[in-house]
Amino acid sequence: MNKLWNAGQWLIGLMAMIILASTLGLVLDRHLIRSSFDAYDQISRLALVWMTFLGFFFALEEKANIHVEILDVILPARLKVFRSALFSAIMLLISVLLFFKGLEVTKAGSYQQILGTPLTYAWSFSAIPVSMGLIALFRIAKVFRVRRKPESAANKQEERPC
Repeated sequence: MNKLWNAGQWLIGLMAMIILASTLGLVLDRHLIRSSFDAYDQISRLALVWMTFLGFFFALEEKANIHVEILDVILPARLKVFRSALFSAIMLLISVLLFFKGLEVTKAGSYQQILGTPLTYAWSFSAIPVSMGLIALFRIAKVFRVRRKPESAANKQEERPC
């Protein structure tokens, strides 16, 4: 999972660089080169969509998303755990639903050409199932990590010499 995490962060940085290069290319082409290439904005849009959906995944996993902190102050510890588990379950259900709906949208987008490029809208729309699949995968892994921790702690206590 750690390699997947690092690869995803590297991919977000790459998307940011593509947006920057495409915007710079647009300015240079418009004012200096004056070529007939006109897909700079499409390339930027494609990279921005991927960066947004992957960024959503990373923000969610880093707990950088916005939540109501008033509840954290008011709720007792047991209800915080319940709230966290409920949130994870809801996010898992929504991400699985959006994964399958995203596959349908991606399939439909495979017939639509992005103007000025050899790409179809499937490239853009596929960011939805990829990011939702990552969210679902990491939510499932989080559930197994939480369930496994007490067992491993109990095993470590048994293995220690008295």
